[in-house]
Amino acid sequence: MSRLDERKGASSSRAQNEASGAGAQGEFKFPTWKKIIGEEHVTSNWGLQYDLLAIEEYMNNMLALGWKPVRVSRGAKLSFVPCQPGEYICRTIFTVGKNGSFDKRKAAELSELLVTDGATIVLQEKAGGSQIGLIALRAASLGPFEIISDLDSRIAEYEARKKFGEGIGILFLIIAIAQMVSFGALQNMGMGFSLGAVWLVLAFHYFQPVTRYQKILKRLRHERDVSET
Repeated sequence: MSRLDERKGASSSRAQNEASGAGAQGEFKFPTWKKIIGEEHVTSNWGLQYDLLAIEEYMNNMLALGWKPVRVSRGAKLSFVPCQPGEYICRTIFTVGKNGSFDKRKAAELSELLVTDGATIVLQEKAGGSQIGLIALRAASLGPFEIISDLDSRIAEYEARKKFGEGIGILFLIIAIAQMVSFGALQNMGMGFSLGAVWLVLAFHYFQPVTRYQKILKRLRHERDVSET
């Protein structure tokens, strides 16, 4: 057993369990390329921006079709190069602190463990608030790999990220309403609704994965209760 598997545990069925427990992102659609630079193909998918679970599912679909992710920019701009179909497996993990924001120290420690275990980390550029964890690739020839399987640790990660998404989403929603009300009082409703719409879009992006996290938390807590009985 590898060092990483000894520390975090191993489970080859994680992707299938989470997809069935939380609901998959829907029927996979091959992307329309926005730009092609040499062998590097670039596309955008804003629906993945704040949902690391959906990113893992999407990346594995692309890998199965022979496209290896090499870069993610701002959480939504994705770059791929050709590879052999099924050559790699993608796994993702939240690296968040207690408040749900990105934890650089935790990310660095896990990156070192993953690299030691034969994985590579997909580069995330200009991530800002959209970076919520690590995206790792490893050759399928090395067998299925798992980053974390301890139930308490997984529950803590999802709880922190859910709380963070709810907090930021509510904040942006309040700002959106305040923009509309304040500009309405100044008889400039058009400007108020335009600015408010921008904040509403941001709120939606943070709220979007929260329901999925809640479903996963319900399943994980049930698994923990069963294991303790």
